[in-house]
Amino acid sequence: MIPLFTKEEYEFILESNKIEAEPGVDFDHLHSFMDMKWKASESKTGNVNQGMILEWHRKLMKNKLRRMFGEYRKCAVQVGGKLMPNPVAVPHLMDEWIESFNKMDKTPWEYHKAFENIHPFVDGNGRTGRLLWAFDLLRRGKEVYPILNDFHNPDLVAHKDERWEDARQRYYQSL
Repeated sequence: MIPLFTKEEYEFILESNKIEAEPGVDFDHLHSFMDMKWKASESKTGNVNQGMILEWHRKLMKNKLRRMFGEYRKCAVQVGGKLMPNPVAVPHLMDEWIESFNKMDKTPWEYHKAFENIHPFVDGNGRTGRLLWAFDLLRRGKEVYPILNDFHNPDLVAHKDERWEDARQRYYQSL
């Protein structure tokens, strides 16, 4: 029997939920990850499009949001006191982000930070952004690994003896 996830992919999903202060695994995240992994394996170009991103957001958030899942935000949002781009600009900013992402001229971490700074959704940006990070790794032929792993992500420098929450805070601060 072929496993649906590698151990590292499963840890990636667990960690993504934990970053959002949701311990354990939820079915929506597993379903979205399986869909993303299938699309990455079937893609001849490794490209994403707006429809894929909106669909992954919808699958991730359909049981968490009452409305506005699977669509770009139409209201202003602040993250950590920082006002995110005007919602009117979000579709254009996402078109630019997708065009750049499809060129693969930046690192997965740079694309993740750029996505989070557009903050295209009312909620679920982190989950969707990390799903896109995993897609980017897979299309480059790399393994998906837990995000806060200091070996793979020197920007986050998560020392083994530190509390996990400290690494989580550095993740948010580095965005």
